[in-house]
Amino acid sequence: MSSSDESALRGLITQAMAYRVKYRKLDFQNLPIRIPIQIRNLGAHTKNRGGLYPAGVRCKNLCIEVLLAGFNQEEANHAGVCVEERSVEERSVGARAGGGQTFREFNVFHSRKSELLSSCFQEGYDDVTYGTLSHTHIMLVLRAWLTAAKWDIPPNEERGLVYCDAEGKLSLTAVADHENAKELVACCKDGLLMEVLSYKMDIEEPGAASIISQAHNKGQEAALATTELTAVAVLRGEIIRQRTTLEKAQEVAYQSVREKVREELDTYVDEPDFIDLFDFLVGVGAGQNSYIDGLLDFGSRFVDAKIRRLRLGAFAEAGKIDVRCPRVKIAVLKRAYRKKPTSGFCPSPESKWGKYEFGQLIYLEQLLQFFHVDCKEAILKKFDDKKQGVFLASVDVAAAEAFSQFPVMKASRGEMQLKIAPGLLEATLKYADQLVEHLPFHTAVADEMRWIDFGPLKAASISTQASSSANSKAATKEPVQARVVVFDEKTGQQTVSQKEFVGGEKAPTSKQAPIALPWRHWRESAMCKELGSDECDCAVALTVLNTLHSRYPTDEEEVDILLDGSKIYVVAAYTIKEAGHILLLPCVPKQSKLYKHAFATHPHRVMLTDHTRPSPARIDAAFTASIAEVAPTAVAADTSAAVKV
Repeated sequence: MSSSDESALRGLITQAMAYRVKYRKLDFQNLPIRIPIQIRNLGAHTKNRGGLYPAGVRCKNLCIEVLLAGFNQEEANHAGVCVEERSVEERSVGARAGGGQTFREFNVFHSRKSELLSSCFQEGYDDVTYGTLSHTHIMLVLRAWLTAAKWDIPPNEERGLVYCDAEGKLSLTAVADHENAKELVACCKDGLLMEVLSYKMDIEEPGAASIISQAHNKGQEAALATTELTAVAVLRGEIIRQRTTLEKAQEVAYQSVREKVREELDTYVDEPDFIDLFDFLVGVGAGQNSYIDGLLDFGSRFVDAKIRRLRLGAFAEAGKIDVRCPRVKIAVLKRAYRKKPTSGFCPSPESKWGKYEFGQLIYLEQLLQFFHVDCKEAILKKFDDKKQGVFLASVDVAAAEAFSQFPVMKASRGEMQLKIAPGLLEATLKYADQLVEHLPFHTAVADEMRWIDFGPLKAASISTQASSSANSKAATKEPVQARVVVFDEKTGQQTVSQKEFVGGEKAPTSKQAPIALPWRHWRESAMCKELGSDECDCAVALTVLNTLHSRYPTDEEEVDILLDGSKIYVVAAYTIKEAGHILLLPCVPKQSKLYKHAFATHPHRVMLTDHTRPSPARIDAAFTASIAEVAPTAVAADTSAAVKV
C-alpha cells in the first residue's frame, strides 16, 4: 500500500470512528451501549457496503470455511456495529436514506432474489429492528442455520462434519456435538454483541453508514495496526506523566489521558473497551508498581503480535479480579497469551475470574508473591537475564492454569486452604525444585504464607519414587507361581494348562506358518488399478498445458491485444477467411493446479477432458501432429495422455 493510499484509508477510518462516537447510544453511565441482539432482529443496513447486498454464494463458502477452521464466538462478537430502526411515528417516505425502505423491507426484498438466502427472512424471522454495518455476512450465515436453509453442503468425512439433514437443509442438530460448531450453536442462541448507533445518523448524515461499513471491511488491518501492548505502554507513560505534574499525585483524569494519547493511538482511544484498559492500568498501580513492567517485558519477549493478540476486552475481564490481587491479574493475562490463537487473537480470560472471592484468590496471589519476591535472590543466582523471565512466566502460567480448575466456592479459610493449596503447590513443585540449591527450605517466611511449604510434598514424591522402584525390584525377584492344571472330568479334556518357563521366564510361543497374501487378486482389482489415476491424469494434462504455454510461438501469431478502459479486446492483424483460424491457448495459472470437481468459481475457468491411452508406447498420431504444428518438442516419446480443450 502506498503512503497516499494508506493516508486515505486512515482518513476513512478516522471519519468512520468520528461518526460512531457522535451517534453511538450511551447508557446511564455515559458509556457506549454494547448489547447482545438476537439474530432474528438483525438485518443488513440499507447502506451497508454502499447498498450492495451480500452474495449467497459468499455466505455459503464462508460457512464452510469458518466451520472447517472452527467457529469462534468471540471473533463474531468483536467490533460489531449496527443502527437502530426508526419508529413508525418518525418514519416517512423519502426521509430515510435508501428511498424510505425499512430494514425489514430491504432484507426481505433482496434475500428473496437469492436461492441460498431465500429462507433467511421468512415469516417468524422478519422482525428486523437493527441494520448491521459489520459482520453482515456471518449474520446471514447464522440466519441460514436458524431457518434451515437448503444449501446441500456435502459432509466433510475428514473432519467428521455433517452440515445438512437428509433433505440437504442446514441442521443445527447435526453439528451440535462437533467441537468446531459448538460456539456457532451458542451464537445462534445468544445473538451477536453489537454497538448500537442512533437512527438520527441516517437522517443527518446519509453517507455515514456507508463510510462506517467500508472502514470496517476494507481498513480493518490498518485500523488495528497499533497493538494492545503498544496501547498499554503509551497509556502507562501518560499516566506517569500526569501523576508527576498534578498536585494530587494519585489521581488522573480519564478524559485528559485519552486526549493526550489520541495522536499516538489514533482511533484506538475511541474503542468502547479503551476505558476498561485505563481502569485495568489504574487498578494495578501503573507508574507506581512494577506489575505492568513485567507484563510489557513478557510481551516483548514472548508475544509475536502478528499471530498473538488480545482484544481490549481481555483487560476488562482481568480488571474484574479483586483489586487486592494485582499479580493474579498479570498472571491471568500471561496465561491468555499462551493459549492457541484464532485468526491472530488469543482467547480472553474466562468470565469466572471476576467471580472468585478474595478468600480464594489470596492463595494464588501469595504463591505468586512467594516466587516473585521471596525467591528473587535465588532466581538471580540460578538463572541469567534471559532465563529469569522465562522462569517467572512459566510459574505464573502454571499457577494460573492450576487455579482455573477450581470452581467458585464459598467456604471457611481453613476449608479453602485444604482444597486449593495442595493443587497450587503440586503445579509449581517442579519450579521450586529448580531453586533448591539457593532456597533450601522451600518454605515461605511470612506467617500468613506458611502454607507454602514444598518440603512435605517433595518428600512424599521421593518416597513414592523409592517405593515404586522397590516394588519393581521385588517383582523381578518374586518366585514364579505354579498354575493348577484343570480337566473336564466328563470329557477328559484339559481346560487349564500349566505355564511353561525357561530360565524363570515364559517360554516363547511357536511361530505360525507364513500366510500367503492374495496380492495378485488385489493387484487386478478395479480399485487397485484406479489408485492414483486421477492424479496421474492431472499431472500429464498440466505437463502438456505448461509445454504449450511456455513454447507457444507468440511472435508468429498475427494477433494484437488491446486495452480500452477496463475492457480487453483481441484484434486480428489480417483478414480472417475461415472459422478456427486463430488459436489462443489457455493460460496456465501460477499454482499449476487442476480441480477434479467442477466447483471452481473463477470466471475464466476452462473444462479439460483427458483420455489416457492403455499403452504408454502408443501415441495418438492425430494429437501429436496437432501439437507438433505449434511446438514440435511439446510431446515426449513416452507420452501416455491426450488433452482436448
